[in-house]
Amino acid sequence: MLINDEAIRRAWDVHEAGNLTEAEAQCRPILASEPANVAALHLLGRICLQTRRPDEALRYLEEAFRLQPDRVDIIHHLGMACLALGQSVNAVGHFRHALRLKPEFVKAHFSLGNALEKVGQLDKAIPHYRNAVRLLPNWITAHLSLADALQQQGDLMGAADCLRECLLRFPHSPEAHYRLGNVYRAQYRPDDAIVEYRSALRLQPGIFQAHNNLGILLLAAGETDEAISHFEQAIQLQPSYVEAHLNLGSAFRNRHEMARATGAYQQALRFRPSSTSAHNGLADTSLEVGDSAGANAHWHAALQTSPGDYRALLGLAKQGSLTPGDPDVNQIEARLREPKLSLDAISHLHFAAAYILDRAGEIDRAFEHFRQGNSARRALFQRSGCGFNAADHTQRVQRIIDKFTQEYFNQTEGFGVFNELPIFIVGMPRSGTTLVEQILSSHSQVYGAGELKDIGRIVARLASQSGIGRTFCEWLGGLDVTQSREIAEAQLSRLARLSPTAERVTDKMPGNFFHLGLIATLFPRARVIHCRRDARDVCLSCFKQFFDGLYFAWDLNDLGRNYREYERLMAHWATVLPLRIHEVVYEELVANTDTVIPQLVDFCGLPWEDRCRDFHENRRPVRTMSRSQVRQPVYRTSVGQWQRYAAHLGPLFRALAGEPTDHSDQARG
Repeated sequence: MLINDEAIRRAWDVHEAGNLTEAEAQCRPILASEPANVAALHLLGRICLQTRRPDEALRYLEEAFRLQPDRVDIIHHLGMACLALGQSVNAVGHFRHALRLKPEFVKAHFSLGNALEKVGQLDKAIPHYRNAVRLLPNWITAHLSLADALQQQGDLMGAADCLRECLLRFPHSPEAHYRLGNVYRAQYRPDDAIVEYRSALRLQPGIFQAHNNLGILLLAAGETDEAISHFEQAIQLQPSYVEAHLNLGSAFRNRHEMARATGAYQQALRFRPSSTSAHNGLADTSLEVGDSAGANAHWHAALQTSPGDYRALLGLAKQGSLTPGDPDVNQIEARLREPKLSLDAISHLHFAAAYILDRAGEIDRAFEHFRQGNSARRALFQRSGCGFNAADHTQRVQRIIDKFTQEYFNQTEGFGVFNELPIFIVGMPRSGTTLVEQILSSHSQVYGAGELKDIGRIVARLASQSGIGRTFCEWLGGLDVTQSREIAEAQLSRLARLSPTAERVTDKMPGNFFHLGLIATLFPRARVIHCRRDARDVCLSCFKQFFDGLYFAWDLNDLGRNYREYERLMAHWATVLPLRIHEVVYEELVANTDTVIPQLVDFCGLPWEDRCRDFHENRRPVRTMSRSQVRQPVYRTSVGQWQRYAAHLGPLFRALAGEPTDHSDQARG
């Protein structure tokens, strides 16, 4: 017996030194001569667990437990064997038993948290992770598991707090930085997420998921070239990483490199033939170059792979390729009846149904689907703390008006760069900005850059320099001539790289009307084209579009109040702005193209070219919601569309009139 005691101690020492094979070789003769040796049974059970032989481990550990049922370490490892075999309920029982015998057993708390997650009891798992962190604060794995559980539960603030506390103890943990980046990304805090992803990659450049996620945020911020670099690094690290191939496709679409975008999506399909995202990406790519037949083919391919794919159904419905009698329409109705459907899926499907019914003339039913689709979209973003606050929006507009006065422009005369390259096309979304850019980009001397995020990014960067408690408008008081010229020259260089030979480059980000004061400061010779459209038509058109981040578009009250503030700000610019502004009224453009289009070209300081009148033949890629419409000659059917839905637009009319409204109006509407 004494000989075996000494032998088992040596075997345990060898095990602790990490030599599992030798430890097992020393342990087996002991068990052969003494089958009831609990220490040998326990050690062999642990070794089998560590070498991924859970069936063997379970046999040894059950025998050890039978011989010594009060050993918490044996009970814990018995639970681990059950967990490895997928016997999660049994594992929960063993871990609970261990904690009854030793309530402060930190590893049992952690393992019980894992087991409870496996059986779908996340709410019960979290307290055990918290106990593990409390009992062993320097155990990083416990911190990370607690943060993951909180994020899965939807407690993003709790997850962020947990990870920040973890980083106080482990500031050089790439995994903690990476996961905090994920939480910030889920909270729609892109700048903070970018910082964390960069920190993670500085510490560990091989985290391919961090490259991918950082690329996603950079792409959204308009940093397409850097985003592509990170997607390519992710692919280099993990060639079969389908998500990175998909994102690379989106990035190439941003650069209007459609052949490379197609190649990226096809690579994704090579690694994952069932990828509906790849088919949907190929459909969007086809549509952006005017190939509607190709787009339909890819959407149908997505539906063949995954019947009921809500993105493909929405694409087909929006294109008018589905009618009430189409078999795929049944998929929309069937999916909307599914329990526990995500808000994203619900919004897609309601919009798909709405487009089909709108074309069929079933206005009442179509409006109800538009309403429910927008409500789901609104709820989805509000869950992450994003949304439209009318009072805050009014204050933002007032700050702009208060800052950019005649006195301000007198003081900043001579700032910026006197260059005529940029043309800014502004207005409400759906007011004709894409049509105007399509007309101008048909001119041989004009490059249509689409909706650039550059000006918004400049504002964000300057705001970040303004210091805590100061707004961007307050910071502008410190802008000097040198800074203004440095900022303007950097932006002009970027525009020139988009098209080195163009005499004019258009930026049709509609919301740049907020930033016309800064634009006038940086580019006093720039031209501004203001697109206007009947308020009722433009607001209804926004309500009927499947927008991602246009928070005010999901509610009729918000749309009306937002429009009034837009009008107030544009009226202010008309009195103080030292820029050339040309107004294009949508209704006049479609009614009298032979007059309005030449006036537009002349305003831009360009010689007339007939191709501007034939803009619908321009095959350049178009990524906005109007990509299909601008490939057709001008038509007038969009004028007065609000009248079809007038019975449902009471909340919008009252908001446009400045009457007090509340969200219950829309529910009744």
